[in-house]
Amino acid sequence: MSPKEQWLLVGLVAAIGLGAASLYVHHQRASSQEGAIAIRTGEEQKAPIPAKADNIQPGTPNTPNLPQEPVNIAVSIRGAVVLPNVYELPESARVQDLVLAAGGLQDNADMGNINLAARLIDGSTLFIPAKPTARKDGNALVIRRPDEANVVNPSQYTISGWQERDDTPAQDSPEAAAAAADTAPGLLDLNRASAQELESLHNIGPKLSQAIIDHRAHNPFRSVEDVTRVSGIGPKTLESIRPMVTVRPPPQ
Repeated sequence: MSPKEQWLLVGLVAAIGLGAASLYVHHQRASSQEGAIAIRTGEEQKAPIPAKADNIQPGTPNTPNLPQEPVNIAVSIRGAVVLPNVYELPESARVQDLVLAAGGLQDNADMGNINLAARLIDGSTLFIPAKPTARKDGNALVIRRPDEANVVNPSQYTISGWQERDDTPAQDSPEAAAAAADTAPGLLDLNRASAQELESLHNIGPKLSQAIIDHRAHNPFRSVEDVTRVSGIGPKTLESIRPMVTVRPPPQ
């Protein structure tokens, strides 16, 4: 071959090699771009993961903590209050709350043995007693206690019941009689009352009052019922004076 032909052949080979190299580089760039597009497309299609709420506990319903409704109790109040009735109050209410719900006390209410701080009992009844009334019947002073004076309140509602202990004396002991007399202000003690005080009792005149004094001088009374041992005092008279008298242990 002539030198000119040789140079033409070399140029042709070089051109072919350059073209092949260009095609290879172009193919690599196209592949890289397609991969990047695929990656971006996959990221766009991927659903976001919701953030976990701090106040939701695993395994528990997603409900708010609602306050519980208050529990009420029903309690009745009678006696010397303005509006005796049955009232619904919160279970934490006290006797004082019940009295206020009933419009307060009447003027003649006797609160000497009522425990205002006691907690109320569902389904119970509180009775507010009235004070005894006194009037003159001629020369005699007549003390009258209300008809419901002997109504017994639940022990929790009374001061005496709240203070009760296991060492409380037996009911038939002299100590128990003395304690009962101390918690019954205004009652006449048959073992100590004067003739004038005894005459203030219903159906007891000067003759019977002196008979009571003469009898107790030799045979002190151990109970209110013992007064029927006095000549002239029978069951009818006993029942008429029972609400106004008591018996303490006889003087030593």
